[in-house]
Amino acid sequence: MLTMGQLAKWSVDTLASNATFTALCITTVGSALNFYRHTPMDGRVIETSPFLTAYSSEHQQDFSGSAVYRRTWDIPLALGYEVPNSEEAPVTEGSAQVWTPTDKVDLLAANAVEILRKEAASCGIYSESVIIIGTRVLVTEIGEADDVQANIFLTFGEETHL
Repeated sequence: MLTMGQLAKWSVDTLASNATFTALCITTVGSALNFYRHTPMDGRVIETSPFLTAYSSEHQQDFSGSAVYRRTWDIPLALGYEVPNSEEAPVTEGSAQVWTPTDKVDLLAANAVEILRKEAASCGIYSESVIIIGTRVLVTEIGEADDVQANIFLTFGEETHL
């Protein structure tokens, strides 16, 4: 049986090994992403920007079921990058203020979701017939607005007829 940890690992590993996604990251934010899944027990914080990480779901539920899916798993990821000083000022576009770093991390998050969705549908995950059945992306400015982060929430499901 699959666990949240295996699905988180698959998500991070899939994006880390995808050449198209790496090229998009380099073009968009000037560097490939740093991928990691854990913070060491000794309290050191590892967050080398730009980054993508899987982190624990707040409810710590390994899986749940429903009428359509025998099992579902909620896997949260975070994708972020430090904004260079040259990008900090908003740009006026019509009547709206557009902050281009937010657009960049949103673009990377949307592409990450599509890559994971296609990979899950085409090859399965660890020989299991599990697909991504729901996604949500929340883009935020964090810290002192010197970096931008997209929180990506993926819901994986195993159909009941399998």
